Amino acid sequence: MIRLISEKYPQLQLPSFKVKFVNGVADVDDETAAAVLAYGPEGVRAADEDQADGGEGDGAPVNDGQTEHPPPAPSPETPATPTTPAAELPPKGAPKADWVAYADTQDPGDHSQLTKDQLIEQYGG
Repeated sequence: MIRLISEKYPQLQLPSFKVKFVNGVADVDDETAAAVLAYGPEGVRAADEDQADGGEGDGAPVNDGQTEHPPPAPSPETPATPTTPAAELPPKGAPKADWVAYADTQDPGDHSQLTKDQLIEQYGG
């Protein structure tokens, strides 16, 4: 297992990789880690050795009952609390622009080249 850290987007979700960060942390297998890092989402990196002490899990920091594992501190350019509410899933009949905006909140990148149907398939559940 490899621990990935998302410093810019602590609740980042990467549906195409089936990765969900919780408090800026996701534990993934080696193959998934390599694919995510090759994809290159902004602010995502492999944990340093002193941060990679977690085990299996859904991305939540592991607490063995003996060691405190606080979430990573927000970066200086990122506010500590969100300034906008969490995006809600748009209805399937919503315009493509709404789906692009929603996809942008789920994982960073340019989603404008995807069709509305592709956006719904990837992000609409």
